[in-house]
Amino acid sequence: MSSGKAITVDTPADRDYSTTVLAELREILYNSQFFNRPGMDERSQFWNYYEHVAKEYDEEFLERQNTNLGNLLIFVSLLIRGIFISNATECNSSCSYTSL
Repeated sequence: MSSGKAITVDTPADRDYSTTVLAELREILYNSQFFNRPGMDERSQFWNYYEHVAKEYDEEFLERQNTNLGNLLIFVSLLIRGIFISNATECNSSCSYTSL
């Protein structure tokens, strides 16, 4: 149960910290996609939410494509290495060395 005591701010440093935290919290809530901003009409709210969803989708898409590109580069490098080794082996076995 609550003791009924109020939280007090004793020093100016505590007041400055509290003011800073409250200002940051207000800014976070104001810029949040989940709370309506004052003065936003329905169209603005729609486009604000659309921008938020599009950013999330784009980030996920880019992450997926970067992973796929990394896998493709590994496959191509192994393929090129295999072709090089195959050609080098064939050249080595078909070439005859003659001494002058």
